[in-house]
Amino acid sequence: MRPILDLTSFLTIIPQSRFWEAYVQGRRAIHVEYGNLDSVEPQLKLTPIDRWGARITAFDRKERFVIEGSCNSKTKKVHGKILIRTSPCESPPSAEAQTLQEEVRPEIDPEAISSEELWQRILTRLEWIIATLREEKFQAKVWCGWEFRAYYNSRGSALMSVFPLSKLKISACLTETVLIKRGGAREGVEFFDEPQSALIEDFMQDVQHAKTAKKEETIPKVLILDPEAVAMFIHEALGHSSEGDHVLANNSYLPALLGHQIAPSNVTIVDSPKDFSSLGSYPFDDEGRSVQTTRVVKEGIVCGYLTDRSTGAMLKVKSTGNSRSFWYDATPKVRMSNFVMLPGERSFEDILRDTKGGLLVKGMKEGRSNDRTGDFSFKPNIAFRIGNGELKEAVLISKIEGNALDYLKAITDISSNWSLCVAGCGKPTPQSDYAWVGYGAPFVKFELSP
Repeated sequence: MRPILDLTSFLTIIPQSRFWEAYVQGRRAIHVEYGNLDSVEPQLKLTPIDRWGARITAFDRKERFVIEGSCNSKTKKVHGKILIRTSPCESPPSAEAQTLQEEVRPEIDPEAISSEELWQRILTRLEWIIATLREEKFQAKVWCGWEFRAYYNSRGSALMSVFPLSKLKISACLTETVLIKRGGAREGVEFFDEPQSALIEDFMQDVQHAKTAKKEETIPKVLILDPEAVAMFIHEALGHSSEGDHVLANNSYLPALLGHQIAPSNVTIVDSPKDFSSLGSYPFDDEGRSVQTTRVVKEGIVCGYLTDRSTGAMLKVKSTGNSRSFWYDATPKVRMSNFVMLPGERSFEDILRDTKGGLLVKGMKEGRSNDRTGDFSFKPNIAFRIGNGELKEAVLISKIEGNALDYLKAITDISSNWSLCVAGCGKPTPQSDYAWVGYGAPFVKFELSP
């Protein structure tokens, strides 16, 4: 889905400006909610998404303009543009002009399929999951479609990216607990085939184990967290504290630790929109900044923050390319992209074999943290007792809580097994904005102090 843009027609809507930038975005997709959380039989809510618009900043006028329009599916032209809002603007772009074009082509193009047929194709691929969950309360949330992003400015920059997007979230509500699995990629309908099947099969096994699992309130001092659990831990307990706006607002515990060791030397944590493939990937941010890999922790030492133009200028560093928003009508903020702990050298099987007791924690339903102190509380999907290097019975634990620094210092092993997860991340803004992010990690073993 590559629209034909007439940038001049956008610019004529705003007062004349000689120093401007324009962020143009369109998304055509379906959003589906299917399940029986509030009914006996599964109910379907299918919402077509078709939004197009631009956020144009006139720096010489110190104003930002939000414009909306429609994209004709046959001519590919954006028309019917109207001005919907103005607001104050922020720091101007760099003097360097950039050009870039990226187009990711899916194996099965969702653009060529009607909303109803697209859902039926996806449903066919999810039937085995729904059949397994039919006796439970469940919900499947699906996104599938296309996204278009472009950036232009009066200095000659012209950047464009168009890519397919697919996202899946499955919730299984049992008598004693809820289990959640998430996934997403810059792919078409083929996303719902392999390799998601293996991940979902593992999740479905956890659902079965959870039905007979007993509650466990005591958390042992030895824990192995799986990649999804570790990924949410570093995202919530470290990632938000590394965002430049939190740093400047004195809402982060990291400034006092810059240049200091907070974890063992085998711990490196990076944010990268370009080195990993997920819905948190992009070739340029909302301010037209080419992306980079930013090390937040290198070999256990805090070494950097995530920034956009304005926070970078105030911190006296360059933007790291982390200015993001979910929609063109939201104010972009510093956001993570793919926030990742890099893998280690030993296999998970070897780490487990060397563990005499403790818990293996799998998945995370949700997490909360205090960005200023590093305190956190997470709700896992399920856990398994470890005995003499083997997994034993499943247990349900209500939460894991503590302080990020205590947990980071307690890391004793990191696996070579690694995976990338996808989720939605909310951040308070005037428009309550949201962003898709990737977060990845290996299995990590913690041996906490008594």
